[in-house]
Amino acid sequence: MSTDPPAPRPDLAFYDAVIASSPIVLVLASGEDGSVHYLSDNAGRMLGDDLAATPGGPWWEIVHPDERDAVAASFAAFLADPAQAFATMARVRRADGEHRWAAVRFRTDPSGSSDLAGFLMDVHDRVLAEQDARRERDLLHAVLDHANVSIQVKDLDGRFLVANRRIEEDFGLEPGFLVGHRLHDIWPAEEADVFAANDAAVVAADGPIQVEEVAEHPDGPHTYVSTKFPLRDAEGRTFAVGGIATDITARIRVEDELRRSQVFLDSIIENIPDMVFVKDADELRFVRFNRAGEELIGRTRDELIGRNDHDLFPPEQA
Repeated sequence: MSTDPPAPRPDLAFYDAVIASSPIVLVLASGEDGSVHYLSDNAGRMLGDDLAATPGGPWWEIVHPDERDAVAASFAAFLADPAQAFATMARVRRADGEHRWAAVRFRTDPSGSSDLAGFLMDVHDRVLAEQDARRERDLLHAVLDHANVSIQVKDLDGRFLVANRRIEEDFGLEPGFLVGHRLHDIWPAEEADVFAANDAAVVAADGPIQVEEVAEHPDGPHTYVSTKFPLRDAEGRTFAVGGIATDITARIRVEDELRRSQVFLDSIIENIPDMVFVKDADELRFVRFNRAGEELIGRTRDELIGRNDHDLFPPEQA
């Protein structure tokens, strides 16, 4: 057992110095109505010297008018049943009229008196930073959700970190469902394997790639042109893969229909018994000839295409 004498307890000046440098203002208030009996000496820094020097009324009277009634009602409910601590965030008025966000907390006095022990802590800068971050996040989500393309971010295990409304609508999923799920949780293994391989190709290439991907929809397979790219942390290490995918299924269907129509038209032109030809508008050179035209003129289309009448016929005929 140690025989060293116990360390001396700090004197009151030490505690005063700690409180003076602390961002937390200590408060003692009435357990009947919340009237303030005591504010610690550092209150002037948070509330202004004039307001800090004259405690007296209920503490919530310095809360911003927009929040005062709600805070007072919540505090009254706490006074009626103080078993749980009271905690809230509110804008409180300084002596100069400025309102700043503060964290407020009260509980019954541990010493057993009828007073309430609590604190105020200035969190104004933090709240404003959170509000700015929330606005930026809401703006980003608005852009993502109104984009007419599928936008996604997945970690290196294929787990969705971001998924916009379009991709979830395309696959009949509830809003917010994809985030937290992995590719193989949603898609059949053969599709998920292809998507995962393309994501791995982005990491291997250490740069963006563009691929065509086919995914099964309720109305059949859809084809996407997907641009995928690495997302890097502050040290430059890839931690996720972003993707922007455009559904080109309708375009492909139109192109296929045009191609079928062209084949049908070509078949008619090629087999019609009369000569059919087309010339360009500038030099009147042949750009198309059907089989009947070849037989009538006695030349193959390879001999005819690119030439005009003066290349093929005597001047009086041309």
